[in-house]
Amino acid sequence: MKKVLLAMDEGIASKLAPMFEENSQSLKAIPQCVPYCRSIIQSLSRFKPDILFLSMKRIKYDTKDSQQELFNTIYKIKTDPEFSQVRIAVQASLPKNDPFLRELAKLQVEDIFIPDGNGGSINMLNVIKQLSKPANLKNIDRFLAIKAPNLHKNEISGKEDHIQNDNEIKAESPKNKTKPIEGKNEEGSPKTKRSIKLERTEKTNPKPVKIISKTKPSPQKNVSIPRPVKSEHTSKVEVEKNYVPEKKIKKAQKPHISNSKKNLTKKHIIVICILLAVCFASAYIFHLSRSAINTPPYTSLINQGKYVQAATYYPSKAVEVENKMLNDSNVKDKATNTSEIADISDADPIKFDDAYFNGNFNKVVTIYEDSNNQNLLKLSNARRTMLAYSYMKTGDVQDAKEVAKPLNNQQLNDKINAYEKFQKANSILQDKLKSGQLNDSDRQKAQHEIRKNKLAMKQL
Repeated sequence: MKKVLLAMDEGIASKLAPMFEENSQSLKAIPQCVPYCRSIIQSLSRFKPDILFLSMKRIKYDTKDSQQELFNTIYKIKTDPEFSQVRIAVQASLPKNDPFLRELAKLQVEDIFIPDGNGGSINMLNVIKQLSKPANLKNIDRFLAIKAPNLHKNEISGKEDHIQNDNEIKAESPKNKTKPIEGKNEEGSPKTKRSIKLERTEKTNPKPVKIISKTKPSPQKNVSIPRPVKSEHTSKVEVEKNYVPEKKIKKAQKPHISNSKKNLTKKHIIVICILLAVCFASAYIFHLSRSAINTPPYTSLINQGKYVQAATYYPSKAVEVENKMLNDSNVKDKATNTSEIADISDADPIKFDDAYFNGNFNKVVTIYEDSNNQNLLKLSNARRTMLAYSYMKTGDVQDAKEVAKPLNNQQLNDKINAYEKFQKANSILQDKLKSGQLNDSDRQKAQHEIRKNKLAMKQL
């Protein structure tokens, strides 16, 4: 069982930890999580996990440049021999072509998970499935912009070279070569090759001797025929008659296979293919049934108010889950729920809600004005209230009133009207300060009044 250390805040870690054990037989999340980037290395030494699963958005940083801080931390991990076996997986809400993802891949981060473009969601079941298997370069090759090499031609050329080398070895086999035999003559001087050949010819029986091999050569092997050695008593014509060039040697014919045997072989192949198909189909059905057993029903999670888990198990329905959560009056901490769902999906409505709860009202207005998502084109009452309030906080009182009008929300209308009064008062005071008509005492009073009005506007 491999141990997984979750580098993220406790809220989302408590939701994800059970999923590893429920959906994988080889992974188990460590109960303790790491909420701060600065604590990652210390936690690796303490818990000694096999896998570090890090959420860029749900971990806290000490510096404003969070990407550089994370990069430095991962670099230290990768260059420390103590952590050489730790597999690092990063979850990021960044586009595929973001340069930072390429830098992570260069650091040998084995797994990088980003929204798949289908509703901007990250399917945790796919994450767990990938982490259950050994790390593979294919998991990050899209961030490195590399293509798998085509090995087919190389393999063929390699085989041809191998065959050619075999032929060369056979041609130069020592069995086919006649080694010169050195001896001494009666006077003690070394005998020449010529004298040796003459002596051999005189001593040997002039009648041709027929050599019969006891074992028949296999018809599938090429029989190498040695070249005849030309002696002094062999005529040129005889040599030419007996010599058979190697290149002209015909390959041994393959044994004839009857049609019945061919048909039998085809039947065997078909049967094997059918059996393999049945095995694969059975394994796939088993996998689906196992996933169905481990995955809680969507409606059950919604009815129990487990919105983050519903979005985690069903990321394609993340926006629908978010909508139901916003309309649920029993959910008190909508900001936390939205933040955790935003880790699973980066769809425009979820980003809109997350920006609102984080007080980033300019971003709320930008997302609304740039998005074509139906959930923002046809605003629910909850999002209409958010948008009207955001327009007000950015100083656009007229658009705030226009958006809020269909709601008939008196409390919201009172806030917008109060904001407008403070805004107009400050505008008048700013004009007086610029005109230079005020003395020093009145100038100080005007500046004090402006600061007071801005504080009141901030508290609305």
